[in-house]
Amino acid sequence: MTELLDRLQDWGCNIPEGMNRFLQDKDLYVKCLKSFVTDESFARLSDDLKNREFKGAFEDAHTLKGVSANLSLTPMYEAICRVVEDLRNGPTENLDDDVKEFEKTHQKYLSIME
Repeated sequence: MTELLDRLQDWGCNIPEGMNRFLQDKDLYVKCLKSFVTDESFARLSDDLKNREFKGAFEDAHTLKGVSANLSLTPMYEAICRVVEDLRNGPTENLDDDVKEFEKTHQKYLSIME
């Protein structure tokens, strides 16, 4: 478990902040980190973007932003913030690039969590 948190911290996550948010309950924190791996918002965001459902995509991205912030997953939070802003008032010209960057960040998270 400590190895996992070390890998996340090496990636740029603010583990001390996350642990504070979870009242130093390492087991609960890790359980939530593992649960986030299967969060349906990732798939819904992809589907909504593919179907050009930008309102739904915004809601999915906003959910991912909140969860990644609460878990102190800084690299993922920073990447999804750009997507949220791209979608806030309709898609911007940066959306595709920002989504690709977020997807890379998400894949990195998944590889760390394996």
